Amino acid sequence: MDRATVVHSALRDNGIPSSGPISPRHWAFPPDAQQFDFDARQAAGLLARGRRKSDGIHFTCLVPPDSIDERIALEVKRELAVLGVDMAVEEASRDEIVTRAANQRYEAVMTEVISGPTLFRQYLVWHTKSPSNWGHFGNATIDGSLDEVRQAPDEAAYRTAAAHLQRAFMDDPPAIFLAWSVRARAISKRFAVEAEEGRDVLSTIRLWKPVNIEPRASHN
Repeated sequence: MDRATVVHSALRDNGIPSSGPISPRHWAFPPDAQQFDFDARQAAGLLARGRRKSDGIHFTCLVPPDSIDERIALEVKRELAVLGVDMAVEEASRDEIVTRAANQRYEAVMTEVISGPTLFRQYLVWHTKSPSNWGHFGNATIDGSLDEVRQAPDEAAYRTAAAHLQRAFMDDPPAIFLAWSVRARAISKRFAVEAEEGRDVLSTIRLWKPVNIEPRASHN
């Protein structure tokens, strides 16, 4: 997938290309982490070797009724069509998607997953023994890496475990990671907030302080 084009075309540049479950802005994200590179020729070659000439690849992707998800789905459909892959887009409510995924009644699903501010959410979504892993995604290697993150005794071990987790998803990805969306935050001037570069300001909400505003006399 050409993730840069997905971000530009579907997200209108309000996003970051993704190659795994850890945001590049997460403090433990390995700076030398390998990323998926877009190579249309290599992709076409792999598809050609994996099928007979008479065979076509067709599948249906469930997409939530959201304009952003729809734009992403159409961009993915366009990119796959160039490679000779036909992706049908089927709109479904989020509740229906969860139900069908849990019952294995789907071919592909496009969805957005909250993955911050800690890696605990990744554990809930991707560990095969997690009750929140409704699609039964993942494998033993990913489970081991997630357990390593959860049991890390210090910052250095946590960073190492995060690198192993990223590597596990690169080696055998249970999903196609497309992009990280970017959100804008608006905060009332009634609060004094010290925002940190590259960090979601909501993660510092415990530090916000009300601004002292002089009371105004009412007029009768």
